[in-house]
Amino acid sequence: MKTSPVFFATITSLALLGQGCLASPSPSATLPEPALRETSQTPPEEGGPKIDADENLLSVNTAGTATYSVYTKDAYEAARKNGNPIILFFYANWCPTCSAEEPVFRTEISQTARAIKAFRVNYKDTDTDEDERSLAKTFDIFLQHTFIYLNSDGTEYTRTIGTQGGNTIRRNIKGLR
Repeated sequence: MKTSPVFFATITSLALLGQGCLASPSPSATLPEPALRETSQTPPEEGGPKIDADENLLSVNTAGTATYSVYTKDAYEAARKNGNPIILFFYANWCPTCSAEEPVFRTEISQTARAIKAFRVNYKDTDTDEDERSLAKTFDIFLQHTFIYLNSDGTEYTRTIGTQGGNTIRRNIKGLR
């Protein structure tokens, strides 16, 4: 029985692929730090977020009346009922883009004097609950690091996916009605 060169090439390729899948990560490889969980206090010297002890929400109180909080269905519904413009940041605690974008977003929200309600919505991570999954489905979210900007009447002004940067965030905030 003769074995063809194609057979050997196939077996060799599969063996090499299998070795790559089984290899352990190199000791020098570093993974991104997980995002801070809102249930732990960040030392004040790090300039971290303040925790609302009553509701255990990440809150950024700003110069104006804008707020940035971890999403709850009740807070979101109250903001809609009050006619506030709303920004939804669909965030995953394992996502390096989300982790990098959040401080930029937090800074821009803290510098607006408008009565905007911004919510960080956990998406496809260990903190995601059923209300967050339902909201993501409502807005047809398919990727974390998605921002939805809603006008005060509840209509979608715009959405962005990925890194925005301060200029884009400011422009989108300014465009909200």
